[in-house]
Amino acid sequence: MARPAPMGYGRAEGGGRAGRMVPGTAAETLWETRSMPELFDVLHGTRAMRRLKPDPVPDELVRRILRAGISAANGGNSQRWRFLVIKDRAIKRAVKVPYKRAFEEIIGPRYASSPPPPGVTADRYRRQHEAVEYLTEHFDEAPVW
Repeated sequence: MARPAPMGYGRAEGGGRAGRMVPGTAAETLWETRSMPELFDVLHGTRAMRRLKPDPVPDELVRRILRAGISAANGGNSQRWRFLVIKDRAIKRAVKVPYKRAFEEIIGPRYASSPPPPGVTADRYRRQHEAVEYLTEHFDEAPVW
């Protein structure tokens, strides 16, 4: 049995090259019935993480995440990947200075003076602001950047 093509690919219209998914093909049907609900559950259920644990992250997990990252779409399919992994606390503390200044001068006042976006309650918006402020104060404690 053929495996379903990734989202956006399948039998190309008018030829054999991968391209836009053709409505009604087996690949499209299989993709929609099996993978899409799960994909959208993940996308809609994923929250921004702003309260991070300082626990060490194993190098093998970092490598696994980076290997997944090279699968991301990129302009022209050029695959010119460059990743920078930072674990050094001194570097992170130095970067925290302008990060915190940007929060204090731009982000914090924007949260304080803006109404919640559509669909977000005032309480949820306030909690989000508090979480962003917490992240700003503990930005350098994340084990891996």
